[in-house]
Amino acid sequence: MQKLRIGGIKESLAQCKFDLEGPDLSQQSISKISQLLAFHKINIELLVYKQCRNGNNKLSICIDQEKSADVTKLLNNEIPLFRGCDTTIRKDIGIITIFPHRSVLMLLGSTIASLEEQSIPFYGIATSLSAISFIIDYRLVGKAINILQAALQLPENHAPMKPQVQFIPADKKGLS
Repeated sequence: MQKLRIGGIKESLAQCKFDLEGPDLSQQSISKISQLLAFHKINIELLVYKQCRNGNNKLSICIDQEKSADVTKLLNNEIPLFRGCDTTIRKDIGIITIFPHRSVLMLLGSTIASLEEQSIPFYGIATSLSAISFIIDYRLVGKAINILQAALQLPENHAPMKPQVQFIPADKKGLS
């Protein structure tokens, strides 16, 4: 069987996933959450919003694991915004992003099958025209990358993109 070609693979640093679900969670809430996190200089690595069958709306955001306590505190302090929302927090997750090369639907099925065959659980999938992202246990990211490299055809001389540098604001370094 011929391997499906992809444009590349990217992996994240350790992340924390926040799932908020409730009937009053609106698209305006997403804007407020984004503004709140931006004001506090917290990057959102992945954001997914969906309407559930039970009438609720669900927002999932992934942020750097080191910022999880800050985000928890911010969400707890913004009670009117999240009244009636159920919040679930999953720590120690990673995001693997695959950049498809034309065959998105075939790639999605093939990738899911490859990960499931090797018992790699995933906690979310987000797709767009340019990327497919899988949320998995951070401790399994290396294993999942190896599985995908064996199942898919990467461009010549390509290695998975791995974050090497993390920005730390001057106020966090003790500099003035």
